[in-house]
Amino acid sequence: MREKQRSPGPPSRTPGAPIVFVSYAHADAEHPLLRRLLDDLREHTDLSLWLDTEQINVGDSIIQRINQGVLYSDFFLFVISRNTRRLLWPNQELRLALSRQFTTMRAFVIPIRIDDAPVPSEIADVHFLDLWRDYDSGLSNLLERLLKKEDGVLTTFDIDTSFKRHGSIIQISDSVYRRMIEHYSRHPEELTRIDRRKFEELVAELFDGFGFEVELTKRTRDGGRDVIAIKHKDIALKFLIECKRPDPGGHVGVGAVRELYGVVTHEKATKGILATTAYFSSDAMLLFEDHKWELEPKDYKGLIEWIQAYKRIKRDRGMRDYP
Repeated sequence: MREKQRSPGPPSRTPGAPIVFVSYAHADAEHPLLRRLLDDLREHTDLSLWLDTEQINVGDSIIQRINQGVLYSDFFLFVISRNTRRLLWPNQELRLALSRQFTTMRAFVIPIRIDDAPVPSEIADVHFLDLWRDYDSGLSNLLERLLKKEDGVLTTFDIDTSFKRHGSIIQISDSVYRRMIEHYSRHPEELTRIDRRKFEELVAELFDGFGFEVELTKRTRDGGRDVIAIKHKDIALKFLIECKRPDPGGHVGVGAVRELYGVVTHEKATKGILATTAYFSSDAMLLFEDHKWELEPKDYKGLIEWIQAYKRIKRDRGMRDYP
């Protein structure tokens, strides 16, 4: 009798143990430093290793299992060696991991070098652990990172403690601006999976680039607007922007439009904009049409247009980072 193929699921793990995805070139499987590293990590029962040789079974979709492994893992160890640069799979896994890191803005990619190979350009700005030069120190630093209860944050917004920049009350480093906007301009399909708070921050940065004074509202609120954008010129403008990131395949219904219209009316704003990574229902679009002077829809395609407009503005201002 033919065995029924199992549907892929999250990697098996010790309850509460971080899942550590280990990406390496199969040509390095017998490398003494890599074997030593895996043996040392296995000694820690409070860690669960994800290795393709153990997690992928006959009949499994390799791509699907790899994607799942990266998605469910808490850390991604990328083993750098002379073999890494000339083989396809390790670099594909690295790009997938960096994509997740950009999307979540959580630092979980940890490069590890096991010989004198140069660090790939994609992670040239990421601190790597050099087991080749000092194994014991590298392992100690790695375990400290893996067993730490809280993972690193690439960047955060804090509306209460941030500094003013060009009149805005949010601030983020220019390097993260470039990386966030540039990433989603190259991979717009990932907007459908972006962390919801990061989506609000992305929209806030876009309007900051458009020349508005921007306020990103606190996380604890009832709804109605996530971003307040104000511009003082010949005519003062106040836009209330509500950000909706439904689950992939979902849409935004008429209820969200009604809620935004009520807030715009109450606060006497110039216009309310509902931005979504998805699309609007037909009833929602009818309500937008009935209030086209007070409300504006901005769906997935509109977000991409915003990102491209932002990049043009930065390029026109002479910022070399926007080609």
